[in-house]
Amino acid sequence: MVNKYPKSLFVVSTAITVAIFLAGVMLGWGLDSFKETEILGDIKINELDTESYLAEQELLQNVGGDLCLIFEPRMNHMKYILNEIGGKLPNSKETASNIDLDYLKRKYFISEVKFLNMLYHVREECGKQVYLPVLFFYTKDDTNSAVQGVILTWLNKRYEDKIIVMSFDKDYTDEPLVKTLMIHYNVTSSATIIIGDKKFDGPVSKDVLEEELMKRI
Repeated sequence: MVNKYPKSLFVVSTAITVAIFLAGVMLGWGLDSFKETEILGDIKINELDTESYLAEQELLQNVGGDLCLIFEPRMNHMKYILNEIGGKLPNSKETASNIDLDYLKRKYFISEVKFLNMLYHVREECGKQVYLPVLFFYTKDDTNSAVQGVILTWLNKRYEDKIIVMSFDKDYTDEPLVKTLMIHYNVTSSATIIIGDKKFDGPVSKDVLEEELMKRI
């Protein structure tokens, strides 16, 4: 028996397929937008915490007081927010808007450098190392960077009360601070790790990194 409605069935099935595809695209866009909103919210919190810390530092310098007594709780919270941002920020073009991703990455890298400056300041003024900074220079979609990132994530969790891992896209040219750090530490390749004054051209094993950390924390 000949099917009387092959053309109409084809049109209907095509329409359904297109509708499902478009729904998937819209859902993905919605999820990406929600993710970006979350990251931006965390960045704003971090910026407020940083401004508040600097304002309090200036106030205590003017009226008198010991900054070293109040810095640690503040920096603990700021480190937590930075880790939250880093965990949510995509390292590839996963978002609906590359412009938004570029903006978020730049804000994140600036926030990391500000926190790094605070760590140096507290160490100099208070004689205490709140967190040991571990700088990681990666390249997107690079196997060595991905492997090294997994190891550093594990170490950051294991020693979360003693270290902070700060990651920077080596090829990111929109933020001059990244280039400045690379020049200062002579970073020329991806998967490079800086711990104190020591540079590791990765990938580096967990055992080697852990041994270096134990010398410094």
